Amino acid sequence: MKNPKAMGKPRVETEFNGVLPGEELAALAGDQVERGAWKSVSQGWKQLHGNFAQLGVSIERHAFEAHEEIDWGRSFHEGSFELCLNQCGLGQVTLQKRTAVFRNQTLGFYGAGENAQSLRAMRAGGHVHAFVTVECSRGYLERQLTGLEEWLLSPLQAWLEGKDRSGVVGTVKTMTASMEQLVRTLCHPPVTKAARMLWYQSKISELLALTLFEAPPREIPVNQRMRLVARERAEQV
Repeated sequence: MKNPKAMGKPRVETEFNGVLPGEELAALAGDQVERGAWKSVSQGWKQLHGNFAQLGVSIERHAFEAHEEIDWGRSFHEGSFELCLNQCGLGQVTLQKRTAVFRNQTLGFYGAGENAQSLRAMRAGGHVHAFVTVECSRGYLERQLTGLEEWLLSPLQAWLEGKDRSGVVGTVKTMTASMEQLVRTLCHPPVTKAARMLWYQSKISELLALTLFEAPPREIPVNQRMRLVARERAEQV
């Protein structure tokens, strides 16, 4: 991916000041998939909540400057689902002929098939990247959405039902102002450490509810529809 011209690089907000605390370092070291993917920018990785291997869910914060292109797809787990909340930086996820392009202040989801390598993904070199991912195993996601399947976005519904074993890539959307605020709050939870597990669980449910369900056209705000149409037209050029 080419690096578009810009007036300057955005500032990456980070809580860890270039050094991973011991518990985050241990979490990264214990996950072979994540460790291999983020080796070159490991100081910009922070686990905010959960543990994918043990709990089937993980919320992770990434904030780094990529001097060269990064193989983002190496971080994907077999049969996993991810919601990417992209604050800045250019990334893309490709499944066969479908590509989701993540630009500043966008969000979207993707899911790996039985082979995690079915998804190809890159983070552009020469960019400052800041994004949060909510990573779920298929089993975890199924439990959260039990009884709600018929109202899910069609591609996700087909993936969960096993009709599309290759994977799924959803449509990238522009974040609303309230979603941007929610992403910032994920990085700075307004509760005590003892209450964070409960708080993050509620935020996961909120994010799934806001992003994974079909919305009739009349329920989509006019300004959001206009931005989506303009972005779709630009991507077709």
